[in-house]
Formats: sequence, structure tokens, C-alpha cells
Amino acid sequence: MPIPRHIIGFAIAAIAAPILIAASPAHAATDQMGADFDGDGVTDLALGARDGLQTASGTIVVDYSTELPTEYLRPPASFGYDGFADSFATADLDEDGYHDLVAACTDCEWEWSGPTVSIWRGSAEGLVLDPDFDVELGVPGRAVAIGEISDASGREIVSSKDGTSTVLTHDEDGQWTDKGYYVEPPPPTEDRQPSLAVGDLDGDGVAEVVIGTPARELGGSVTIVKDIASSEPSHVTYYAENMDGALSLFGADVAIADADGDLIGDLIIGAPGSVGPNNENCGRVVVMYSDSFPQLISQETAGVPGVCEEGDEWGAQVEAADLDGDAAAEIVVGSPGEAIYEDAAAGGIVVLNCDAIGVDCAGSLGVTQLSPNVPGSPEPGDRLGAALRIQWAFNAADRPGLLVGAPGEDVDGTIDAGWVLVASLDATGAPDGASYAKTGVDYGRYLLGGSL
Repeated sequence: MPIPRHIIGFAIAAIAAPILIAASPAHAATDQMGADFDGDGVTDLALGARDGLQTASGTIVVDYSTELPTEYLRPPASFGYDGFADSFATADLDEDGYHDLVAACTDCEWEWSGPTVSIWRGSAEGLVLDPDFDVELGVPGRAVAIGEISDASGREIVSSKDGTSTVLTHDEDGQWTDKGYYVEPPPPTEDRQPSLAVGDLDGDGVAEVVIGTPARELGGSVTIVKDIASSEPSHVTYYAENMDGALSLFGADVAIADADGDLIGDLIIGAPGSVGPNNENCGRVVVMYSDSFPQLISQETAGVPGVCEEGDEWGAQVEAADLDGDAAAEIVVGSPGEAIYEDAAAGGIVVLNCDAIGVDCAGSLGVTQLSPNVPGSPEPGDRLGAALRIQWAFNAADRPGLLVGAPGEDVDGTIDAGWVLVASLDATGAPDGASYAKTGVDYGRYLLGGSL
């Protein structure tokens, strides 16, 4: 049965128009969720990792579907690359048929300025660093996203840190410029480690920017910015402390998709520190519909697999896309703190199946390393579900596939080598027989899958 849409004290405003679709849904979805860097029509893998357990130096491992050699991306012209690969995004920025990769760097020590973002352009030879992109643009990037957020042609880049977001736009000559947008001074106890989502929430063909800023003491906040690249941007902020549901770490992750099949974008928000019925910090997910009060979902909701337990971190990651072809997006929820029997923090994910009238928990399913077609076995500290990415496509059915990170996985005696499930999905959203895993040992790296 559909979950009742619980009223939790606020409603999303000014989102009533239908979504405008300029391209076919299949093409649009393929572009937004693609990672075909070499243009062969088959998705490639981009996996965040660390160079060692005692360093924050990050690497993006790029594993091509062709015979191109595996690449290990790092920031250009830097003395260090701490925090690199914490966040990256892919899209065909210049519509040349190759997906590009944009990576944020939190604490890189640039020779001439602070950390920002870098672009690698797709080509038949694989990813190539864009020499024309001025790395001095933008703010330090704890999060990065790509979308059509202005009337300019092509796609723009958004990076964010500590409440400050920068939009990087380019003109017809390919010259990049930046426009800063400071949301508001953060409360002293706010952690302000942002999450980002870019998508059209009001159907005007221009995407809004959603900034999640989770915190424990005050619960966190989510800000929706409209027309961020214009001369008169506006925003509305929702605070966890003003809402029902005992939300904590509200905004740890955010996603935008049509969750109820009404052709209007909906906002999905993770709040993994939220309190359950017996005062457990187990986590919740909030779905802010375009035409109704938001819905509060947890493992206590009828039909959702699992039970609310201390430290589950249910909602640490959220992703959403139409996985079964019913025109409504399924919501994938990461729960890296989930205990599997006696294995603490082995982790798992839940796929909340969506139908034309909203989220229907009766069709939801849980996935762990005990599930069919998932390699390996659960172990303490694996943290499966610490990172998620829906990506097109890993099977002949031309459906989205799913990347799931388990950065704490030990592999062949290597502590915290990390592990990524490359899941080809069946019509229910469950991994099928074509699914496989990649490990940090495969690439000589650690904590593989900490970001995707």
C-alpha cells in the first residue's frame, strides 16, 4: 500500500508546473547518468580512492570499457591533493558525444590560489585535462554538480563549500567565468559539509540548485536556490529544527527525480542521524513532493526492509532514477552503518520502488552482500552503501545500473582496500547475474568506493 504522506511542518513552494523535456527521456537520462568517456557507447567506471591509509591524497580511478589503459586522475599543477576525489560529476558538457568529468578538491595546495575544480574532457583516447579551464575559478569544492542552470547554451558547473556556492558558466567562445552565491552565515555548530543536487523543480527548463548542509546539534538545513546564475537569484531554506520527525544530519545527501510519476521534479533528502521510535539514531529520508506535503520514510515505515537500529545511518546516501520503466523514479538509500547479524557496520542499501501515485513500500527491497548476485560476504566495517551512483547502463536491457561503494572492505589481507559493486539491475531493481565487483587491490589503492 502507498505510504501516507506525513505532514512534517513545511511544504515546498513554487513547484507546480510540469517538467519541460527538450530531448527524449532515454537520451536525457543517458546523458545525465552517463560516463562514456571514450565514446564507444559503453559506460566506463570512475571510482574515488585513496593512495594510502595514512594520507588524504585522493585519486579518481578511471577504468575504461575498451582496451584503453586505466587512468589515475589527480589535480594538475599542485603540491598536494588532499581531499581530491571527495566529489566528482560527469556529463557531456560540450555535447560532442563524449562524457566529461568534473572533480572537486577540498584542501589542495595550489601554487597560486585555493582549491577549486578541474575538468577532464572525454575523447576517443579517453579523458584529457582541459588546459583552457582556469583552476583559479570557483570556491573550494567539497561538492560539485553539473546542470543547465542558466539560459546559456550547454551545461554549467556548481561547486560548494561552507555555505558558499560558485556557478561556473561558459560563453560561446568557451571562456569560463564564475559567479559566487553565499547562502547565509552558518550557525556556529553547523558542520557545513555540503551535498549538492541540480535539477528542474518547477518546469521552467532551468535547473534549481539544492544545497544540503547537515549538522548534528541543530539537525541541518536544505536550501533551494532559484536562478543562481542570474543577477537576481533567490532561495528558501528549510531547517531540521523547525520540522517534525526528530531529523538530524538533514541534508547529508540530496537528489532530484520524479518520484511519483507526475512529470514534476521531487526532492529527496537524506537525514542519517535522525532519531527512531525508541530514541535510536538510525536515520530517515524525506521526499519533498512538488504538489503535496513531504513524506517521511524510515525503516519503521511499513514495507521498508530492515529495522531501525542505533548507528544504521539510513539515508547517508540517496540516489533516484526510474529503474523499472514505470515512469516514476525508484529511490536508492545507502545505510553504511547497518549491522548484518553480528557484523557491525557491514552496510547495505534499500531500493524504494516508486509507482505512479508515489512511493510504494510494498515493492521495496534490501541489498547486502548476502543478496543474490552480490559478490563477497558481509564483514564488520565494510560500510556498503557509503557511496552510491546510478549510471547508465550495465546491461543489454538499456536500464540504469548502480554503483555501490564499500570503502572499508578488506581484500585478500589488505585492510580497507575498498570495494565497489557494479550492479546490473533486473526489472525490480535487484542486482542480476551480470553484476560484478572491483576492489582497491585491482588498482593498488585503498578505500576504493568512498566516493562515486
